[in-house]
Amino acid sequence: MLTRSRLGDQSSEATCGTAKPEKTDGSASAKLPFAQGIQRTIDWFDADPRRKVIDEGANAVWDKLIAAYESGLDQARSLFLP
Repeated sequence: MLTRSRLGDQSSEATCGTAKPEKTDGSASAKLPFAQGIQRTIDWFDADPRRKVIDEGANAVWDKLIAAYESGLDQARSLFLP
């Protein structure tokens, strides 16, 4: 077992393990249909205008991260694929 702290919105302690998950009989099912869950999420965002503010600084960081990932992926492909 590994316990570690996280930052931000996941600041609570998390316990992780490498044990194999228990098998299920296949009877597990979602309690809420996907479309209904997405609609609830959209409604939640729409309920408070502060949730709809775009953080341009964060977007710029994400854009740089994605560009770096794609650049590295292209380089890896050129090194390992014929």
